[in-house]
Amino acid sequence: MFTHKHWGVIHLYSEPERYVNNSRNPNTYQDLINKCDVALMDIKKGELVTTDAAKDDIS
Repeated sequence: MFTHKHWGVIHLYSEPERYVNNSRNPNTYQDLINKCDVALMDIKKGELVTTDAAKDDIS
């Protein structure tokens, strides 16, 4: 398991969420309504899955 502290709250990530990396040029976007990441382009085998984690900081 992987943990991440965000705004004072510790979040526990299981697979596959723990393998998503932060990027300023992500290949997925966060669908906050459906609570999932959606691919913006084809992601090849072995390529890192990335998202813009800065979008976690919304009110």
